Amino acid sequence: MAAGQFDILADQGANYVLYFTYEENDNSVIDLTNYDGRMQVRRSAFSTDILLSCAGNTASSGATGGVFVSLDSTSMSNIPHGRHVYDIELIAGETVSRVVQGRFEVRAEVTR
Repeated sequence: MAAGQFDILADQGANYVLYFTYEENDNSVIDLTNYDGRMQVRRSAFSTDILLSCAGNTASSGATGGVFVSLDSTSMSNIPHGRHVYDIELIAGETVSRVVQGRFEVRAEVTR
């Protein structure tokens, strides 16, 4: 299954939360009980510099198919404003599935 496309608009220095349900084509949820997740944000897909990386809790466990990403204000303060790219992968054993990708745009913080 190809990764979904979802563009994110977030504010620098503010908490950011993303939740979505990972489903089959027939709208049945995928059981994520034995999955871990990871997410990275980079300036471009070809950049070696990682602006943000989170793992482990990216995928919530259980049969709900829920994927949960929570970024704290400190992490968001460290991401430069501008347009970047991201993706989220789910991992079960040796199997890696990219489930969503897109633009990760950060609006500059004024009040610091």
